[in-house]
Amino acid sequence: MPTRDPSWPERLFCFSTISVMSGGYAYLPYKLAGIDVTAAKPLPGTQNLLLTAAQALILAGLGILYARRFRDITALIRQAPAPAAFLCLALASVAWSVDPAITLRRVFTLLTIIGFGYYLVARFSMPDIIRVVGQMAALAGYASIAVVLIAPGVGTMHGEPELAGAWSGVFTHKNLLGTTMIVALMTAVWRYRHEPHGRLLRVVEICAALLVLVMARSRTAQIDAMLLLPLGLVIAAARLRGVRLLWALYGAAIAGAIVLVLIVSNFEATMAFIGKDGSLTGRVPMWGLLLQKALERPFTGFGFGAFFLPSNPALLFVQRVIGWPTPEAHQGFIELALELGVPGLLLGGWMLILPTVWAFGAVRDGSAPWASFVAIYTVMLAVTNMLESTLLHPGSLDCMLVPTLYAAARLQQTRRIRDRRVGVPGRTEHAMP
Repeated sequence: MPTRDPSWPERLFCFSTISVMSGGYAYLPYKLAGIDVTAAKPLPGTQNLLLTAAQALILAGLGILYARRFRDITALIRQAPAPAAFLCLALASVAWSVDPAITLRRVFTLLTIIGFGYYLVARFSMPDIIRVVGQMAALAGYASIAVVLIAPGVGTMHGEPELAGAWSGVFTHKNLLGTTMIVALMTAVWRYRHEPHGRLLRVVEICAALLVLVMARSRTAQIDAMLLLPLGLVIAAARLRGVRLLWALYGAAIAGAIVLVLIVSNFEATMAFIGKDGSLTGRVPMWGLLLQKALERPFTGFGFGAFFLPSNPALLFVQRVIGWPTPEAHQGFIELALELGVPGLLLGGWMLILPTVWAFGAVRDGSAPWASFVAIYTVMLAVTNMLESTLLHPGSLDCMLVPTLYAAARLQQTRRIRDRRVGVPGRTEHAMP
């Protein structure tokens, strides 16, 4: 554990930083001024100066905090090197990026996010991190409800018919609001189960998150919400032993087979339910073209954050063929391959796989109460990135949580290995040596 509990200025700094990294609030002044900020990735020359200033302040604050806990954080980086390696690869991609200036700017943002993730794990216990993230997500939900009620034109989407009227709240897009509400829902449920005090407030947070999820009309987030119950049952089954576990696995296999048959036999109805068509609203043919482009630079990619730029001829070719100006791959793993090639895809995938595997093992042996949160979150994130691009995508809460959860899981894993070697009973919290 840290030598002493984080002070209130540290907690306030972390709360504010997570709020900025979630993609909320920074664009609210522009929305109030009537400026369209619905683009998933602002084009060169339209960057948010307020957001840039906030990131600079965060980086300066991290510099001070790193100086105070330099040994702890460097020890953590050695034990959990994947986020740092991903950052180095992104920085190296400036050399071959199709737009080095844009890549360098986005690497600066990534540096802030990954650096903050390392600091969180070195300074806070994982239950504390879940608590702070949950408080931020809940506040974003309340603030979004307030914005919609006070200024409906500011808090809702405009333009295309399928977007018009959907809540975006304090965010630029309904999908960002939906992603944050999933985190609010997960943290509130976890805290309801593991913290006996404040359960009435947790119920209010759950109800508010569900309301905003419905009004945001983010189909991907709504699918994630529907996955919470079956994933919770899987977590409960993972704690079983012997014949009970076998029966649980058998029941899960039967239920999965039934669901798969129903989906395949009613494919069009299923797609209509989630707001898509048979081609997933044009995603399937687009993915084929994007994979072809990824294979043109399999080991380097086009540079971190540089593929989906209007100056990129490869993107212009894809947009010309599919007939619409896509701002992203709508598939997190393909986007990683496009930006950083196979090395980036492997590093990003590893940061998702390791905490997932560790978490299910920890749920089974009961060594860390927060492992259930990690297991459900990482599985849902993998599902989300089959249809959206949030994996290590700056401007989303997922980008901050992925390296944070990886570092926490890796630290807990290495501590348990060391404890077993010396015969010490397993700990239930990650802690710096």
